[in-house]
Amino acid sequence: MTEFSRRTIFLLCAAFCYMVAVLTFLFSTTFAGDGFGSKFSNENEEFPKVLLMHSGRLVEGEISYTPGGYTVKKTNGTMFVPGKQVKHTAGNRTDIYRKLRKDFPNATANQRLSLARWCITNLLYSYAEKELYNVLKKEPGHVEARKMLVRLKNITHPQNNFPKKEIKVTAALFVHDVRSLAGLSRKNATLFTRKIQPLLVNKCSNAGCHGKLSQNNFKLISIRSGRGNHRIFAEQNLANIFKQIDLKEPRNSPLLTKTRGGHGRKGRTIFQGRTGKRQHDLLSQWIFSVAHEQEGSWVAPASSKRKVSTESFNTERRNKQNKTKKTEQKKLLNRILEESKKDEFDPNEFNRQLKPR
Repeated sequence: MTEFSRRTIFLLCAAFCYMVAVLTFLFSTTFAGDGFGSKFSNENEEFPKVLLMHSGRLVEGEISYTPGGYTVKKTNGTMFVPGKQVKHTAGNRTDIYRKLRKDFPNATANQRLSLARWCITNLLYSYAEKELYNVLKKEPGHVEARKMLVRLKNITHPQNNFPKKEIKVTAALFVHDVRSLAGLSRKNATLFTRKIQPLLVNKCSNAGCHGKLSQNNFKLISIRSGRGNHRIFAEQNLANIFKQIDLKEPRNSPLLTKTRGGHGRKGRTIFQGRTGKRQHDLLSQWIFSVAHEQEGSWVAPASSKRKVSTESFNTERRNKQNKTKKTEQKKLLNRILEESKKDEFDPNEFNRQLKPR
């Protein structure tokens, strides 16, 4: 091979390497400028499931990143979405809404209306309602927001467009469902209703030590079958039993310590023999389970010396604030719906007004 041939081959190789380097640089800067790499790393490490287009349209499916955009696999095929058309990516629609909300930290009324309209289109009704409330709270007379709120309620409550008279809650309306018994889990509430309460009423109330007419603080009400208000009595019994439970140290609960030895008028042991041991073990297991379940959320009575933790206090305060806010929103909605009902066009009334007198 001549010297000229070697130089030619060397120059060709150098030119090829240079072209590869230039193309690599151009591709990397182009994709970085589109923000694909940063988008993917910033929005969780998992692949997104929803793409929000700049037009506001959502694209959902099995999404993967490809050079220049995203590949979306759907049941009816695969599509390619250019990266420049994508505004946000997320795991679900709710996260898309949250990202849109962050785009407008000081949103105007019109921006909130646009966001509410987008939420309605994408079936995020609760968030649409939230945005409309925020508009009406500052501008109660905002016509478009009021109309949109009425339309939204027609969608979510088609059979209940206008507020009805509130039903007074009485004891007769209580549904006998153990799931809501004092906030206990279904398991512990069922166990209390079927076994713990009958056991304690039989051992403590019917024996006369802790009946309704007893002079001590721990009283249990005997519940007879057929009485319609047994749910209320069960709640009262549970409240009194809770006062005898140490949620932080369940093993030191008076309900356990005072039932181990002699007790009552004659000083006899309440739980005797093998059956009594099984009953006491059942009571102990229930107390430990309830204490574990209620720890940190149970607020002691005012007369109790237990200190409520700061975390529990803050949680309770937040719950009260949310409840107050929801009440205000409900009042505002009812008022708007009532006004909307009054503003409905009545052709007969219109003709009467035009008729010469």
